[in-house]
Amino acid sequence: MSTYLSYSELTRALSLRDLTDPTQGPHAIQLMLDDVVTALTDTWQSTVRIVRNPPIVAVADNYDKLGFD
Repeated sequence: MSTYLSYSELTRALSLRDLTDPTQGPHAIQLMLDDVVTALTDTWQSTVRIVRNPPIVAVADNYDKLGFD
């Protein structure tokens, strides 16, 4: 069974901001994420590459591959 979002539901969902993205305005979650990234980078002596993909994903990627029915 396929369930599709209506145009207004899709528009509303895509208009939600990414709280981790500083280009979309400041948010406290960014401070926490910065601390986590810094701790991991310092511990593992690694570099960081931030990738921000579009928020639309296939149902299989969003549910099936994560183990949800």
